[in-house]
Amino acid sequence: MKCSFSRSGNGGPRTLAGGIAHDFNNMLEGIIGFAEMIREDSVAGNQQHKRIGLVLKGANRGRDLVKQILTFSRQTGQDQKIGGLKARSWKRDSTAETRTPFHH
Repeated sequence: MKCSFSRSGNGGPRTLAGGIAHDFNNMLEGIIGFAEMIREDSVAGNQQHKRIGLVLKGANRGRDLVKQILTFSRQTGQDQKIGGLKARSWKRDSTAETRTPFHH
């Protein structure tokens, strides 16, 4: 498979990122939907219920990542740098399982 990007900026990589993110999101929606059905059919507190909860947690984190990739893919040059400020990035606080913004 051959992939080429235009030299006129980041349009090619952003378009590719957006396309991949949409495909990945479609896969995640199926996983999330079926996992939710399984969780509803399982007894709260049993091992299956706990495991499917972990599947859903991972799938939802994947969905959050897709949203960030889609935001990146839709940015223009002006969106990336407004008034001298750089675009916001996110770092993960592993102890609290939260995300906090920082500028790079």
